[in-house]
Amino acid sequence: YEHYVMGVELIDYLLTHGHHLNEVILDDEKVIIYGHTHIIEKYQKDGRTYINLGSITLPKQNTKRCYGILEGKRFAIYDIDDNLLLEHVEK
Repeated sequence: YEHYVMGVELIDYLLTHGHHLNEVILDDEKVIIYGHTHIIEKYQKDGRTYINLGSITLPKQNTKRCYGILEGKRFAIYDIDDNLLLEHVEK
């Protein structure tokens, strides 16, 4: 499996497909962004924020086609008409 860790404004983000999310060894990552289920969701676990950004091509469970943008400490998910669906700002 592939994943990518990047630091933005002193926040470590882990970007991964998500199908092996339970096998990823986490270090200092505060926000984990993944997509495997194609369903938008956001939850907290063990002091980290997990965000599933959904899917632009095959959304499931009647969710909208969407995409995510990471800008500094803000991660936002928009539908294809550019309506904000979910926002997370890391403190």
